[in-house]
Amino acid sequence: MYLNFPVETKIDIIKCLNFNQMTVIQQINRHFFELINKYLKELPRQKFSTMQITRGEYTGNIIKPEPFNFELSEELNRKWCSAIFGRVFICYSYKTLKAFTIKFKEKGCKPIYLYLPIYPKNTLDMQILYCVFYQLSQCFFEKIEFDRVVFNPKIFELLYDSDKPIQFLCGNILQLTLCKPLFDKNAFKLFQKNLSISGIVSVNAFSNHRLYTQEYEKIILEFLLKGGDQIPQIAINSLTLEINYFDKLINHTKTSSDIRKMIADIDIRSIRCLRPNMIDKATKIKEGKSFNEVDKTSCIYYKYEISNLHNKNVKFFITLWQPLSFTFFTRFQIKRVFK
Repeated sequence: MYLNFPVETKIDIIKCLNFNQMTVIQQINRHFFELINKYLKELPRQKFSTMQITRGEYTGNIIKPEPFNFELSEELNRKWCSAIFGRVFICYSYKTLKAFTIKFKEKGCKPIYLYLPIYPKNTLDMQILYCVFYQLSQCFFEKIEFDRVVFNPKIFELLYDSDKPIQFLCGNILQLTLCKPLFDKNAFKLFQKNLSISGIVSVNAFSNHRLYTQEYEKIILEFLLKGGDQIPQIAINSLTLEINYFDKLINHTKTSSDIRKMIADIDIRSIRCLRPNMIDKATKIKEGKSFNEVDKTSCIYYKYEISNLHNKNVKFFITLWQPLSFTFFTRFQIKRVFK
């Protein structure tokens, strides 16, 4: 009887199942396999609390992935050969990477681990990577952590023949530890192409990390101004930046003709910065004492409002936090609102 139902009814029934039940149904016959595969984006996904990409190897519950058995197209075969002979790294790290691990956590369960090669050595490696990353793209992760290791977006371009990039879904918090310019560029490229994020991106920098140099400023500023389509909110921690960096952000909110590309909520924390010059272009709407929960200090906060020249309905709230008895600010937030 079920087979005679309209497609919409079948999908509504499958939506009532959890991921494991749906997987069992998918394996019954070819009809269910093709139906579920076609409407996969609307159906239940395997959910993990955390996926962590980290250096080294671990002992414990280890996954041994099996490759898909399918026929390669000529174009995909060419791409795979390019990845194999070009020794395209699967990940970037802040220093030479000898091994890396993907660690999965699910609430109430012991973590499981997945080991992958540093770069693909043969077609079998490519088949395994194809299988692993495809399956990960069908999951949902409450949190993804990059512990000074980040996926190389180039490997995803070579793994699949689809024009649409493969994407990993992240719900709440995605942590990234910045390391070196090449690492950071690829991390932000990964964010823009291969991650679908509904929550906040948390970016951490080492205290001795020279992010105040022009090269780092350019990398991060470009991402803040152009990453709004992929990321709704970003928090940058332990960052030392010059005053003109914040002036550029404020000026962009006022003068940009394509302001929707900018990340809507930018929170830069644990800084030491004098009052930005461009703040005079904004209107102060509130001032008072508060407790900065980030730095755990009592502060005076100053809240400003500024409008975009090209669209008066697009406004930004700018908030500065200044610890009591200090002349510098330790936190800067700029948030877009529509009126």
